[in-house]
Amino acid sequence: MIVNAQTAEQFIDQNAVACINTANTLTINSKEEKEQAIFLLTGIAELTRAIEAHYDPHIKIAYEAHKSLTTAKKEALSQLIKAKDSLKAKLSAWELAEEARKAEARKAEEARIAAEAASEPDNLDIAMPTETRRQE
Repeated sequence: MIVNAQTAEQFIDQNAVACINTANTLTINSKEEKEQAIFLLTGIAELTRAIEAHYDPHIKIAYEAHKSLTTAKKEALSQLIKAKDSLKAKLSAWELAEEARKAEARKAEEARIAAEAASEPDNLDIAMPTETRRQE
Protein backbone atom coordinates (compact mmCIF):
# COMPACT_ATOMS: atom_id res chain seq x y z
CA MET A 1 0.00 0.00 0.00
CA ILE A 2 1.17 3.54 -0.83
CA VAL A 3 1.55 5.74 2.27
CA ASN A 4 2.02 9.29 0.96
CA ALA A 5 2.53 11.28 -2.22
CA GLN A 6 6.33 11.04 -2.09
CA THR A 7 6.18 7.29 -1.62
CA ALA A 8 3.50 6.96 -4.32
CA GLU A 9 5.57 8.86 -6.84
CA GLN A 10 8.69 6.87 -5.96
CA PHE A 11 6.73 3.61 -6.27
CA ILE A 12 5.29 4.69 -9.62
CA ASP A 13 8.65 5.89 -10.97
CA GLN A 14 10.60 2.81 -9.87
CA ASN A 15 8.03 0.32 -11.07
CA ALA A 16 7.30 2.18 -14.31
CA VAL A 17 10.99 2.17 -15.22
CA ALA A 18 11.26 -1.53 -14.39
CA CYS A 19 8.13 -2.42 -16.41
CA ILE A 20 9.21 -0.33 -19.39
CA ASN A 21 12.73 -1.76 -19.43
CA THR A 22 11.49 -5.32 -19.08
CA ALA A 23 8.84 -4.85 -21.78
CA ASN A 24 11.39 -3.33 -24.17
CA THR A 25 13.95 -6.08 -23.69
CA LEU A 26 11.64 -9.10 -23.38
CA THR A 27 11.52 -11.48 -26.29
CA ILE A 28 8.94 -14.20 -26.39
CA ASN A 29 10.42 -17.40 -27.73
CA SER A 30 9.19 -19.87 -25.13
CA LYS A 31 6.26 -20.70 -22.88
CA GLU A 32 8.17 -19.30 -19.87
CA GLU A 33 8.79 -15.96 -21.66
CA LYS A 34 5.09 -15.91 -22.62
CA GLU A 35 4.16 -16.39 -18.95
CA GLN A 36 6.62 -13.62 -18.01
CA ALA A 37 4.97 -11.29 -20.57
CA ILE A 38 1.51 -12.08 -19.16
CA PHE A 39 2.80 -11.43 -15.64
CA LEU A 40 4.33 -8.16 -16.85
CA LEU A 41 0.99 -7.14 -18.39
CA THR A 42 -0.64 -7.76 -15.01
CA GLY A 43 2.02 -5.57 -13.37
CA ILE A 44 1.49 -2.84 -15.94
CA ALA A 45 -2.29 -2.97 -15.28
CA GLU A 46 -1.70 -2.69 -11.52
CA LEU A 47 0.75 0.17 -12.05
CA THR A 48 -1.77 1.91 -14.33
CA ARG A 49 -4.41 1.69 -11.57
CA ALA A 50 -1.89 3.01 -9.03
CA ILE A 51 -1.06 5.95 -11.29
CA GLU A 52 -4.75 6.72 -11.81
CA ALA A 53 -5.48 6.39 -8.10
CA HIS A 54 -2.62 8.75 -7.32
CA TYR A 55 -3.30 11.43 -9.94
CA ASP A 56 -7.09 11.33 -10.50
CA PRO A 57 -8.06 12.94 -7.16
CA HIS A 58 -5.60 15.77 -7.82
CA ILE A 59 -6.90 16.15 -11.36
CA LYS A 60 -10.49 16.25 -10.08
CA ILE A 61 -9.63 18.95 -7.53
CA ALA A 62 -7.76 20.94 -10.18
CA TYR A 63 -10.64 20.54 -12.62
CA GLU A 64 -13.18 21.74 -10.04
CA ALA A 65 -10.93 24.69 -9.19
CA HIS A 66 -10.57 25.44 -12.92
CA LYS A 67 -14.35 25.39 -13.41
CA SER A 68 -14.89 27.60 -10.38
CA LEU A 69 -12.22 30.08 -11.46
CA THR A 70 -13.40 30.25 -15.07
CA THR A 71 -16.97 30.86 -13.85
CA ALA A 72 -15.79 33.64 -11.53
CA LYS A 73 -13.69 35.14 -14.33
CA LYS A 74 -16.65 35.03 -16.71
CA GLU A 75 -18.89 36.77 -14.16
CA ALA A 76 -16.28 39.44 -13.43
CA LEU A 77 -15.69 40.08 -17.12
CA SER A 78 -19.43 40.11 -17.76
CA GLN A 79 -19.89 43.08 -15.44
CA LEU A 80 -16.97 44.92 -17.04
CA ILE A 81 -18.30 44.23 -20.53
CA LYS A 82 -21.71 45.61 -19.50
CA ALA A 83 -20.05 48.72 -18.05
CA LYS A 84 -17.94 49.17 -21.19
CA ASP A 85 -20.98 48.79 -23.46
CA SER A 86 -22.92 51.27 -21.33
CA LEU A 87 -20.12 53.83 -21.55
CA LYS A 88 -19.80 53.35 -25.30
CA ALA A 89 -23.55 53.92 -25.72
CA LYS A 90 -23.36 57.08 -23.60
CA LEU A 91 -20.37 58.36 -25.59
CA SER A 92 -22.18 57.66 -28.85
CA ALA A 93 -25.29 59.50 -27.65
CA TRP A 94 -23.19 62.46 -26.52
CA GLU A 95 -21.39 62.60 -29.87
CA LEU A 96 -24.71 62.54 -31.76
CA ALA A 97 -26.11 65.29 -29.53
CA GLU A 98 -22.91 67.33 -29.97
CA GLU A 99 -23.15 67.00 -33.77
CA ALA A 100 -26.81 68.13 -33.57
CA ARG A 101 -25.82 71.15 -31.40
CA LYS A 102 -23.09 72.11 -33.86
CA ALA A 103 -25.47 71.77 -36.82
CA GLU A 104 -28.03 73.92 -35.00
CA ALA A 105 -25.35 76.51 -34.22
CA ARG A 106 -24.31 76.57 -37.90
CA LYS A 107 -27.92 77.04 -38.98
CA ALA A 108 -28.39 79.84 -36.47
CA GLU A 109 -25.20 81.55 -37.66
CA GLU A 110 -26.26 81.20 -41.31
CA ALA A 111 -29.70 82.60 -40.46
CA ARG A 112 -28.10 85.51 -38.54
CA ILE A 113 -25.82 86.33 -41.50
CA ALA A 114 -28.75 86.07 -43.93
CA ALA A 115 -30.91 88.31 -41.74
CA GLU A 116 -28.08 90.80 -41.37
CA ALA A 117 -27.55 90.86 -45.13
CA ALA A 118 -31.28 91.28 -45.75
CA SER A 119 -31.58 94.18 -43.30
CA GLU A 120 -28.73 96.18 -44.81
CA PRO A 121 -29.69 98.67 -47.59
CA ASP A 122 -28.31 98.08 -51.03
CA ASN A 123 -25.19 100.14 -51.44
CA LEU A 124 -24.70 99.36 -55.08
CA ASP A 125 -23.63 102.92 -55.95
CA ILE A 126 -20.79 102.70 -53.48
CA ALA A 127 -19.63 99.53 -55.10
CA MET A 128 -19.78 101.03 -58.62
CA PRO A 129 -16.73 102.70 -60.07
CA THR A 130 -16.71 106.53 -59.99
CA GLU A 131 -16.98 106.92 -63.77
CA THR A 132 -20.15 104.90 -63.89
CA ARG A 133 -21.74 107.08 -61.20
CA ARG A 134 -20.94 110.31 -63.13
CA GLN A 135 -22.74 109.11 -66.21
CA GLU A 136 -25.97 108.57 -64.38
